[in-house]
Amino acid sequence: MHKGLFFIILLLGIIISAGPLRAGTVAPEEEEYIYRKVPDIRIDTADGRNIPLSRAYREKPVIITLIYTRCAHICYPYVSSLKKRLTELGGLGTHYRVVVLSFDPRDNIEDMKAMEKAFGLEKDGSWIFGVSLQKDISQLMKATGFTVNWDPKTGEYDHPALLIGVDGEGRIVRRLV
Repeated sequence: MHKGLFFIILLLGIIISAGPLRAGTVAPEEEEYIYRKVPDIRIDTADGRNIPLSRAYREKPVIITLIYTRCAHICYPYVSSLKKRLTELGGLGTHYRVVVLSFDPRDNIEDMKAMEKAFGLEKDGSWIFGVSLQKDISQLMKATGFTVNWDPKTGEYDHPALLIGVDGEGRIVRRLV
């Protein structure tokens, strides 16, 4: 197995799983999504580029996570924890990279720049913070099984924290909620 791909699968298991990964084990909700191709959406990045998602995963396997910047209770602590764990485990930039995309149509590139800066990642090429057209984000959400519900009482989205491991061919190799 490709070293980077093996590393990303192992890493995602360590970050999320309560126990060790066992070869050939897939969570029931994962089965529907494993090896499904992610759509090659265009991303407006916080550093001012417009790139296809495939550019990121063809260079190195990627971890994709979907957030929104107005989410103080889940998204900010989640990205903070993800950064901490990835730093502790090492390999970021060498074996894989992280793509952080907003699913909220209200978010814009300035919001993503602010989030990237809040985590001190604006000069770290291993992380890509960005936005995309809503139709493209909807395709990515459908392909990965990521669902959100708007709660008008709280004015927030109800959503899970999700990590998607994508290999160099654009296939989902791990989906962890």
